[in-house]
Amino acid sequence: MYGLFLSVIRQRLFYTPVILILPRMMGVNGIYAAQPAADVLTLLVCVLSIRKIKAVANAKMGANCA
Repeated sequence: MYGLFLSVIRQRLFYTPVILILPRMMGVNGIYAAQPAADVLTLLVCVLSIRKIKAVANAKMGANCA
């Protein structure tokens, strides 16, 4: 489920605005930079949410073992 969330935010929340904004600021180079910029933003979301993911995974593992 989390993978779906990351895919959606990468395509809709990050990539779409970036592909519209960067070419206006950087020209053709903005088109080339849009996908890596969206990837970096998605990576940032992953890094910031890793504690929450670990807590949920540990809770599920504990529930399965009991």
